Amino acid sequence: MLTILTGGPGCGKTTHLLEQMHRLANDHRPSVLLVPESGSHQAERRLLSVCGNRGGAYATVTTFSKLTEDVL
Repeated sequence: MLTILTGGPGCGKTTHLLEQMHRLANDHRPSVLLVPESGSHQAERRLLSVCGNRGGAYATVTTFSKLTEDVL
């Protein structure tokens, strides 16, 4: 499933996505958060702070460049 969220800065888009990824990880369902290269480290840190160790097992943060490498 692909979900696209829109909204202004600070309205809770990232928090909503991370909470959804946490719920999916609790159900042992994989998820991917696609972020720009400049935000990948911060997104990974936030994901692990929300999901804990389970986040690393079932949730992944990837960048546009990494995604294209994986597809090719």
